Amino acid sequence: MNSRGKLSASRLAPSIESACALACASTVASASTAEKSFGGATGTVDAAKQVGKLVGERAKAAGVDTVVFDRGGNRYHGRVAGIADGAREAGLTL
Repeated sequence: MNSRGKLSASRLAPSIESACALACASTVASASTAEKSFGGATGTVDAAKQVGKLVGERAKAAGVDTVVFDRGGNRYHGRVAGIADGAREAGLTL
C-alpha cells in the first residue's frame, strides 16, 4: 500500500504528541511522550525527534510512505520541527 497520509503535531506543555492518518480519516500510527515505554525528558526537541521517529516507523510499518505535515497552527521551529526531522529519519517523505 503506497498511501499518502497526514502527519499532525500537537505541542502540549508537559508532552508532545503526533499522529499519522489517511484520507479516509483512520489513524494508522501515533506516538506520544506520555506513553509508558517513553523515558527521559518529555518537553524537549530531542524528545520530539524521538516521537517523530517512532511515529514514522509505525507509519512505514502500516504502509504509509508519503505524508503531508500538519503543524497545527504552530511555527515550524523547535519541537514541531523536531517531529518532522524524526519522521524524515525514519524514512517518511514529507
